[in-house]
Amino acid sequence: MHGGIGGGLPPGVTIGMIPGNRPEDVFAEQVVEATKDQLIRAKLRLDVPRWTTIDDLWGVLEEVEWELTGEDVTPEEIAKEVLGRYVDRRENEDREEG
Repeated sequence: MHGGIGGGLPPGVTIGMIPGNRPEDVFAEQVVEATKDQLIRAKLRLDVPRWTTIDDLWGVLEEVEWELTGEDVTPEEIAKEVLGRYVDRRENEDREEG
């Protein structure tokens, strides 16, 4: 469905221009899903506490996405980097406390 009569969109607007349907939005959703998958694996390996949620990873996720902007990386590569950094930081915090 494209813009024009009966299309429901303004002239010149395509579905891919609508927020949520843009390529960068689709990629962001794929990154979040890949990160959730990596988190599940990390919990099963006991790399992170079972109570860890995706919300605990947002800061690291934003940092990694910022650093890798413009790089040719997959959502899975981003997710692995996020979990790796999160685990490393938790380990460092545990060492500093103990």
